[in-house]
Amino acid sequence: MNGRQLKWLLGHANDRRGVLTPSAGLRHTVEDGAVTAITLNGRPVTDDQVIKVAANYILAGGLGGQPIAL
Repeated sequence: MNGRQLKWLLGHANDRRGVLTPSAGLRHTVEDGAVTAITLNGRPVTDDQVIKVAANYILAGGLGGQPIAL
């Protein structure tokens, strides 16, 4: 997925839909309920950057009925 999709995914996880457990090197900043920045191993992730993500079949098929691919 790309950085834009990862921002969306991290921004839409919550107690009702489920909590995501990012890797130790992934950090994200939330402002006013939206993910505004992501870093991976201390480096900024751009919206167009492709990131390899591991997920179970429920998450890969859509989170709470919402498709991941935007």
